[in-house]
Amino acid sequence: MRPELILFDLDGTLVDSAPDLAAAANALRTARGLDPVDPEALRPVASRGSAALVDAVLGISDEALRQEFLANYAAGCANLTRPYPGVRAMLEKLRAEGLTLAVVTNKPVALAGRVLEGLELMPLLSGFWGSDSPGSAMKPDPAGIRLAMRTLGTDDALYVGDEPTDAKAAAAAGIPAALVRWGYAKTPLDAAQARILAGDPAELAAEILAL
Repeated sequence: MRPELILFDLDGTLVDSAPDLAAAANALRTARGLDPVDPEALRPVASRGSAALVDAVLGISDEALRQEFLANYAAGCANLTRPYPGVRAMLEKLRAEGLTLAVVTNKPVALAGRVLEGLELMPLLSGFWGSDSPGSAMKPDPAGIRLAMRTLGTDDALYVGDEPTDAKAAAAAGIPAALVRWGYAKTPLDAAQARILAGDPAELAAEILAL
């Protein structure tokens, strides 16, 4: 049966934010007289949070470095970030079919809001939550998914992401998952991890509407 609510991961699922995240991380190296890391080498880390990105470029991570990275990123979080091809049309189709759409991301909520506003995706959503939203947490903790369902008044939901961590968070929240192949996952995605395994946004929309 088709769920009422579709919750989306952000980075690697709706938007390709890797270029801006890599730029913010490499700014840490530049400030210390180090050569930048190839942005493509940072792509697999892009959806794993600020601490992981800091560690990837400096080999260490502490709160001061994380805050420096976040300041760098806040200054340019929508410069190079774009929705994946077909994502906007997919969201519009699902919304036109009467589904409620929202975002649950590991990104800090203020930065998620800047990206969604900057890319004009906000009008298609009924809400968004970051890992620092009150009552939320970093995935695979299901707190953010549960918070979104509670706020939007339904647990008839599906969570869409690009990493096995997203499927684990969905399972812990008691809802099915859909995984997309166009994101940042380092390892091949397994159909056993999710109800839907989609190769492009049009396929994802069709699979959701066929539930």
